[in-house]
Amino acid sequence: MDDAAAAGGLVRGVRDGEGTPQGRTRLLERGLPSGRLTDTAAAGRLSRPPSGNSVRMTWSAPPRIGLTNFFVDPLPGVSPLTLLGGVAHGLYAAVLLERPEVDLSADTFRLVVAGYAVEKGRATERVSEATVSGRLSDFLRGIAGIGDDLKFALGSTGSAGSPTLLVPRWKTG
Repeated sequence: MDDAAAAGGLVRGVRDGEGTPQGRTRLLERGLPSGRLTDTAAAGRLSRPPSGNSVRMTWSAPPRIGLTNFFVDPLPGVSPLTLLGGVAHGLYAAVLLERPEVDLSADTFRLVVAGYAVEKGRATERVSEATVSGRLSDFLRGIAGIGDDLKFALGSTGSAGSPTLLVPRWKTG
């Protein structure tokens, strides 16, 4: 999802870098593309209304398509402890150490995190740094559970947010 008005999102605005009203755009549904971010030129080529995702990195830079608040929708009533309770061996990524890198056109992402090793549903030791990366669509299709604790971090053109996600069999570096 991308939404400039998302609760907790770090980017706020009513209009994008071209003056188009900003809205809510569902980008992926079960790991598959379901929507597109557009500026006025891209929207014209696609014969659809613009999504309000034209961003300016500086006041003098030309606008380009970018994210506002990109996030995974939380699932109300599902706590992180509930999700972690069934994990036999894994990683709980508690803190981002760097800005998230998300490239929707290349279908890639990279997160550098710190957190805890999890064994039999319990935190066993601190993990000072781990990298979670790969194909974004594969990662999103692999989600088996979604928590209710949505948090945002500043990204390259906007903010990226996620609740606790249970992704079995994902390898970290």
